Amino acid sequence: MHFLKHELRRNRKTTLIWSGAIGFMILLSMLMFPQMKNEADQMTELFSNMGIFTEVFGMDILNMAHALDFYGLEAGNMIGICGTIFAAWISVMSLAREEGDHTAEFLLTHPISRKAVVYTKLVSVVAAIVFFNVFSMFFGIFSFGVIGESFAWKEFLLFHVFELWMHLEIGCICFGISACISKNSLGIGIGFPLFLYFMNIFINISDKLSFLKYITPYHYAEPSTVISGEIPDVLPVLLGGIYGFLGVLTAFRVYQRKNIKA
Repeated sequence: MHFLKHELRRNRKTTLIWSGAIGFMILLSMLMFPQMKNEADQMTELFSNMGIFTEVFGMDILNMAHALDFYGLEAGNMIGICGTIFAAWISVMSLAREEGDHTAEFLLTHPISRKAVVYTKLVSVVAAIVFFNVFSMFFGIFSFGVIGESFAWKEFLLFHVFELWMHLEIGCICFGISACISKNSLGIGIGFPLFLYFMNIFINISDKLSFLKYITPYHYAEPSTVISGEIPDVLPVLLGGIYGFLGVLTAFRVYQRKNIKA
């Protein structure tokens, strides 16, 4: 329990900074909606003339005159992209930083098994990701209240549930990667989620690449799909859970057998 509290405190500052920054950006983006609403017709016409980019970013589905659609397009993309980077970064450094910071020898001399170390760090990572998502959701609700707009609760909650699922999937995969490396890797924390994001863009550009939806979680968590009331395909969602489970399983297996550098 003491080790868990230590890990939660260790991630506290990073989690609060990321959550606060995204919450503030959500509020700023929604404060623009009243003005954008008055110019919705011009914006719709503008987006309709953007060719393939209209479909890439779901602007052919979302209506800028509706508050929830605007939320999905503006705030939703921030939560999706920044949230996955946060989840990947905090996960990939979780186990690796003990070697990178040369604290592994001190940690493992305590009466705690490697399995317990992995379990405790996993709980702290999941807690940080859940906090980030809950904070973002409540800031979204607060933003709607500030601008005096109502929204469909079902679509709003579904959107945030799929965002949380995506963040947990990527976080768990990167947690498994963390057990396989010996130092913090900012490149993986940023590069891996961006790679998956651009993979989803390729899906929206060409139907021939639709098989990639079984790899990237951005497809099932796409705001234009969920907020429009369409339920994503079940298989990619289930596969996302399997990928995350395999990442956690990898972390337990690798870390228990790993030759950890002091």
